[in-house]
Amino acid sequence: MEKVEKLSMDDVIASDKNNGIVSSETFKAQEAIMELARKADIHWSLWTQNGMQCQIIGQNTGGWRKGKIRLCFEFIPNEPEPPTTPESPLDDLRKEVNQVKRKVRRSQLP
Repeated sequence: MEKVEKLSMDDVIASDKNNGIVSSETFKAQEAIMELARKADIHWSLWTQNGMQCQIIGQNTGGWRKGKIRLCFEFIPNEPEPPTTPESPLDDLRKEVNQVKRKVRRSQLP
């Protein structure tokens, strides 16, 4: 499964000058969204901050739902996610034992 990171408005993006959004090679996500909004003649905060009031119907929603829709940039790294050590079923028990030990030590302090 690919990792997807939501970018903040202040994250800086470096891209080819011919990216079709802005005319520079580096720009903030907010600058790109503002330029896209300008080109589409919409107010950028409506689509990125406040959200636009709308209704949606999805395949598995069971009908129309009211809410807001917002746009954001997502970053998908090329590097694979480092393997993680699977959590042991005993980890929760270890945490509880350590908490009890700390409580006992605190109660023994003068």
